[in-house]
Amino acid sequence: MSGFTSYALLGLGNLGAPIATEALALGYKLRILTRDTRVHPQASRATLKEFEAKGAKIVQVDYSSEASLEKALEGVQVIISTLGHSEETLKQQAGPVIQAAKAAGVQLYIPSDFGLDYAAEAIKDSAVAQGKLALRKPIEEAGIVWLSIVNSAFSSWLINPLFGFDVRAHKAVVPSGAKSFETTSLPDIARFTLLATQLPLSSHGAGRVLRVSSFTTSFPELVAHAEKQTGATFAVTQRPLEEIEAASKDWSKPQAAFPAWLNYHIAVNSQYANDNAVVGFEPKATLADVPVPQ
Repeated sequence: MSGFTSYALLGLGNLGAPIATEALALGYKLRILTRDTRVHPQASRATLKEFEAKGAKIVQVDYSSEASLEKALEGVQVIISTLGHSEETLKQQAGPVIQAAKAAGVQLYIPSDFGLDYAAEAIKDSAVAQGKLALRKPIEEAGIVWLSIVNSAFSSWLINPLFGFDVRAHKAVVPSGAKSFETTSLPDIARFTLLATQLPLSSHGAGRVLRVSSFTTSFPELVAHAEKQTGATFAVTQRPLEEIEAASKDWSKPQAAFPAWLNYHIAVNSQYANDNAVVGFEPKATLADVPVPQ
């Protein structure tokens, strides 16, 4: 076991909050790094105060300043990032964040990969994957071990327009010929991630990919679940996989390209053997827990 007890969390959004909750429940020391708290929306400020009351240390940082970050990371053993992947954020992580982590003696870095296996042959050359994979080399060059968590789609996001569901209109546009795929709830991802940090550091080599899954599902199962929850019959349109794949490659229209990219790879490249047993993880979420917004 690694015996790590001191963590820094970058980002407190959809996934960051469950990770913070789990880390504190396990009794770990947690620092939540945040930008200027004065410019946060009121709801975000309230969330920060909530976690501070639970024992987290809220540290305001300048992500463009290595000195600011090094001071914030002093004594931290593990960084877990749930930051977004804008060009600016990636640049800051590849530069000041990783260099500050090196100077502070951080031993394990979990980048914000949470999703697909971006190094997979069918995915690695996409623009989305390239941005995420670009962080691995500077982490290794800093002498820090990285750990990438693959969880496929967030199960709480499955029944929404991103995946072709219009619940109010009782309609769904789903990929034709899609395979069953893995999916994971946010709390399950959080639990798995914290358990993974306790594996012996030497077991990861320079870096390692670990795969988690709450359960296996399919688009027909999701439609049936939505129908059961709403009591309505959905009009289902089958969209050819070839059409989705073509749209996923046209990044001149990013608002259409990203949903197509995600749908295509969930449908075709999200079938894998999980590592739940490797970290001693028992998933709690099931299909019945997938929310159906109404």
